[in-house]
Amino acid sequence: MYDHTLVLDEEDPYMENFKVLEKAGVCRIRTHPMGPGMEGTAHYLCDWTDTWLRKKSRGRAWVISVEARENDKNSSIYKNPNAGFKGWL
Repeated sequence: MYDHTLVLDEEDPYMENFKVLEKAGVCRIRTHPMGPGMEGTAHYLCDWTDTWLRKKSRGRAWVISVEARENDKNSSIYKNPNAGFKGWL
């Protein structure tokens, strides 16, 4: 999903320029509704993966947290506030 990919904010002021580059095969664009930073990426991936995993496992598995790392100095951990069985505690 992200290898050799340019992750941008949905509202990037240069989006049209990047789309031209994507059509030329220079890059692949992905946007996140929560922003392209590590914080937004971890949150987005946690929400998406938790929904997918709960559906696949019929509620028997879920995501507890996601860590997104760009490098040794830039990372974020998002803890899923909905982890656990629905209605648990």
